[in-house]
Amino acid sequence: MSAAVELPCCIALQSKSDSGSYLRYVHESGEKYKRLQINGKDANSPYTRYDVEASLLHQGLVHIRCRYNRKYWVPRRRGDGWWIVADADEREEDLTKPNCTLIKPIIGVTTRTTGGDGGEAESVMTVRLVRSYIVHLLPPKYMYDYDGMTVYYLICRFVHAGQQLGKGARMIMTTPSTKEGGEGSSTSARGAYMRVVGDVVEAEHTGAVEDDGFTVLNLSKSKRNLPKFVVFRQAQDERYLNAVVVNDQLFLQFNSGDMGDPNVTHEIVQMDDGASVRIRNIGRNAFWDLTPNDWIRPAVGSIVGQDTRVRFEVTEVMDFFAIRSVLNGRFCRSDAGGGGGVARGLRAVDGNITAGARIVVEEAILHREIYGIEYDLRDSRVYATNVLTVATTSAGNDTSTAHTKRLRLFYEETEAATWDTTLEVKPGYNATMRAGFPKLGLGATASISAEFFGSFNWGESVETTVKHEVEYEVAVPPMTKVTVRLLATKSAVDVPFRYLQRDIMLDGSTREAAYDDGRFTGVNSYDFHFETVEEELPERKKHNRAS
Repeated sequence: MSAAVELPCCIALQSKSDSGSYLRYVHESGEKYKRLQINGKDANSPYTRYDVEASLLHQGLVHIRCRYNRKYWVPRRRGDGWWIVADADEREEDLTKPNCTLIKPIIGVTTRTTGGDGGEAESVMTVRLVRSYIVHLLPPKYMYDYDGMTVYYLICRFVHAGQQLGKGARMIMTTPSTKEGGEGSSTSARGAYMRVVGDVVEAEHTGAVEDDGFTVLNLSKSKRNLPKFVVFRQAQDERYLNAVVVNDQLFLQFNSGDMGDPNVTHEIVQMDDGASVRIRNIGRNAFWDLTPNDWIRPAVGSIVGQDTRVRFEVTEVMDFFAIRSVLNGRFCRSDAGGGGGVARGLRAVDGNITAGARIVVEEAILHREIYGIEYDLRDSRVYATNVLTVATTSAGNDTSTAHTKRLRLFYEETEAATWDTTLEVKPGYNATMRAGFPKLGLGATASISAEFFGSFNWGESVETTVKHEVEYEVAVPPMTKVTVRLLATKSAVDVPFRYLQRDIMLDGSTREAAYDDGRFTGVNSYDFHFETVEEELPERKKHNRAS
């Protein structure tokens, strides 16, 4: 390899011992709250997705955070054992601190040659905690494009890099006993939790599963899923992708100027791996299918969900998307026709995201309402904290007696509120909402203390600025200047939330759905208090009058 292999920036972790289960953040109340457990059913959940950040100070080390609450993995003492929990508000780079969030992946690679033209090289990457390990080949759905030509499969394990638990403390999966923190006895991966042990010998006495490694699903190309019902149009013009009949055959063609056309709306069917989708044209009730000459055509009839012909990957690039066939690895674009196709038809032929492969995605709705918001305040994350001087004034007393003065201070307070999603893209549609929202108060505690009503765009910040005037009474000693400062603490807070969404669809029907991928981000000031500083004034010089 010409470059070091690294973990993708967005991942899901599927257990090797129990290939049907994913590592999941435990958000439910109880003694296992905030732990990491192997019981997730798929990668299409904010509880089973994780973001990887490279260390700024230590080469080869990373921080891993949960997508749901944006908190970092960190070891915490529970009972008589150490467990990995998604509980750290901010990353910690100091290896000597107990709240260090650094993790060390150790990667090894093996290769084999596959059949087919040219005998392409496949590689298997392993990320381990210990020296000895077994390499496994994986199914095609775990492919990685790397270095422009080589395909990799990732198997990973983790080691905590902090020094508190010993150098190279291994992170294993184990089932606790009924006594909290006790050693488990089951070697089955399903239901196991991630804990930290000092070495391999200790791991053998903690009920560790037989193979505590994970298959890594690379979700970095599209960190969020497309909405359920969408329409597609070329970025170059306003023509929508339409399912049309040409010479008694169905084709997908960019030829409609009306997003209300019944054959323009498509349904996105997300696969369990979180990285690929099937796409169904609603009007024709037919899934996209890759033909032998690379045309994408709606296929009427039964479709096998795992068939790579009907599976596609969506890549989000700023304000547009690119759709690639899983089978031939090419991006879909509007084609000139020929080869059994039609002009402006959809064809998977581009090796790169060209201008023709850039597709704009819009939601197939007329109106949206967000309601029933439930904030998970216990999972609030407070960060970016600073103490600020928001106003200053002063008073002087150059007499020999003490004075009491009433001072006025003027300042502006700016607050920001943003509602966004962590799992599903909401592409540029105004929604209406009435909801309270969290603000930080005394002691950096989040509570619902304000309300918003109106239209908003997901991911856009709503800012308000209020001017304030306060009075402060201060005692000024003789020959003294007193400076009064109004101080405040300003922080950002992330709060996950659940919500209900009511859409009026293009056909006039109403669709309601519940979501758990909301994330509120707020910025406000709190803990206002005054600080006074006294400064002695120089004595005035005495002058004698001339006689």
